[in-house]
Amino acid sequence: MIKNGTIVAITAFFLTACGSTPKPAPTAMEKVTVPAVNQVATAFLGERMIITGYGYYTDTLTIPTFDAYAADFTHAKYYRSPNSDTFMAKGEPVTINNGYGSPLSTQSWVKFTPGKDDICVGVMNCYSATEMSAVYSAEKEFLAKPDSFQQAIEYNGKSGSTLKFTYREFKDDMARGTFTTDFTIDLDDGKVFGYKGSRFEVISANNSRIEYKLLAPF
Repeated sequence: MIKNGTIVAITAFFLTACGSTPKPAPTAMEKVTVPAVNQVATAFLGERMIITGYGYYTDTLTIPTFDAYAADFTHAKYYRSPNSDTFMAKGEPVTINNGYGSPLSTQSWVKFTPGKDDICVGVMNCYSATEMSAVYSAEKEFLAKPDSFQQAIEYNGKSGSTLKFTYREFKDDMARGTFTTDFTIDLDDGKVFGYKGSRFEVISANNSRIEYKLLAPF
């Protein structure tokens, strides 16, 4: 049994894949659902268990806070743009300084080639990734296009035989408040449930985690 509940709101930008779900190789922009249909996945309390969005899979570069003469960096994770050596972050964590060390401008991107040590913020302005303690990860993460339509179901725990969830819709980098709804399902009604066109099978669940299999996407 599914019951509608309280309307809530949230802002979001990046979609991260559900725990223990295999991630495909990076591709161009496409509509993607995580996890894949018929794959067993795990989500913990407060995590998204089903995600559909328009975007792509990409490797990442994390740069901690680092102060240099010509540029300063605020801790941020950068996501590679498709088919390029440009990595983009949310916001503008890079500050470009003038010859006196004073801020001139800010930017959201760096240039980096995996396997090399240079992180560049301009044609002649490069720094050692090792010296910066930057961390490159080849593990692919799903990056949603900010102005695309996205849907997600989050797991909110278990009480008795009742499982609690939140359904959210996103557009233009913002949650659509009137399309964000809490709902519940009762395990006494079975193991297979549907919501907004998606269908999933509950394999096991407790108040901190749920193991499930997606049968049909949104």
